[in-house]
Amino acid sequence: LHTPQSMEALFTALASHYNIERSEDPQLAEDVREFVRQLCFLGLIRDDFQPTNYHDIHVLSIAGLTIGLSAPEDFFPEQFADFCIQNNSSALTDMKIEIIPDMPKHRQNGTVLLRNKELVVMQWIEGYLLLFPSLSGVMDVYLTDAGDYARIYCRKTASSEVKENLFHVIRHLFLYRAQLNSSYVLHSASILYQEKAWLFSGHSGMGKSTHTALWHELFQAPYLNGDLNLITFQQGQPVVHGIPWCGTSGICTSRSYPLGGIILLNRGQTDHLEALSPEEKTLKVMQRLISPAWTPEQLQQNLDFSQQLTGSITVSQLFCTKEPSAAYTMKAKIDEDFLKIY
Repeated sequence: LHTPQSMEALFTALASHYNIERSEDPQLAEDVREFVRQLCFLGLIRDDFQPTNYHDIHVLSIAGLTIGLSAPEDFFPEQFADFCIQNNSSALTDMKIEIIPDMPKHRQNGTVLLRNKELVVMQWIEGYLLLFPSLSGVMDVYLTDAGDYARIYCRKTASSEVKENLFHVIRHLFLYRAQLNSSYVLHSASILYQEKAWLFSGHSGMGKSTHTALWHELFQAPYLNGDLNLITFQQGQPVVHGIPWCGTSGICTSRSYPLGGIILLNRGQTDHLEALSPEEKTLKVMQRLISPAWTPEQLQQNLDFSQQLTGSITVSQLFCTKEPSAAYTMKAKIDEDFLKIY
C-alpha cells in the first residue's frame, strides 16, 4: 500500500495472499469495505475525490460560466433547458457537477461553518461538505475549494420532488463558483426599462412582485427575473446576467443587460423616496446578497463588491404603497436621473 489503491485492488490482493475460496468472495468484499469505512470515518484515509465520468455531460452556459452537468437523463432538471448549449462529455467547462443516484460509499465529516434548518456547511480537506436537512431525497453534497467540481448523492428514484430539490442544491454550488468569478447574486425582482435592468429588492413581503407587476402593466416593462439577479462587472460597468433560478415566479431570462440601478423597497403610507448615505447603501445591498458568506473571507468579498457596486449605480430607497402611484413615483426618479446622465 505504498501508493493509493482501489477497493478492487485491495480485494484482489487479499484474495490472492490468503487463497480465499470463490465462495467466500462476498464476505471478503464486505470485510474490506467495512475496514475502509472505519479508516475514512476516523480520518486516517480519504476517498480520492475525482470526477467519475458517470454519464454524458449536459453543458450549460449560465452568466458566462460553463457548467458540465453529469446525470442520468431522468434526473436532469428541466429548468436548465434554455441554458443548455450541448451534450458532450469531452467539453471544457468551468465547473463539473455530478449527480449520483446512490448512497455515498463513505460518510465524510468536517468542521462546521454554518448550520441551520435548511443548510449545513462543513469544511474538510478537499473543500466543503453540504447537507440539506429539509430537502427530501438529497444526501451528501461535496464541493472542491476551487469550485471546479461537485458531487451530489441523491435518492435512486427520479421523482419530481427530487429533481426540484436537485435544482435548488445546484443553485448553492453555482453561487459558490460564481463568487470565485467575481459574480454575485442579489435577492431581487427585475424589469427592463430604458434598455437597462432595474432591480427591486426588499425583505419578504415588501412587494417586489407587486411593484414589478405595476411597471409591467403601466409601462409595458418586460420582466427579467422574479426573484434573483446575478451581477458582475464587465469593462468597469455592472451587468445583470440571466440565471434559471427565479423562486416561485417562473420568470427568468438567459440574456444579459447593463444594470441601471437598485431600488430598495419599504412599506409606506405614502409613496416617497428617502436618501441614503454611501455606507447605508453598501450595507443594505450587501444584506440582500445571497452569495455565500460561510467564512469571514467570503463575507468581506460580499462587502467589497457591494461597496464597488453602490458607488457606480443609482441606489434608491422607496417607501411605497401597492397603488400605481408607487410605480409613477419611482419612474419619475429614474427618468430624472437618466436625463442628467444623457
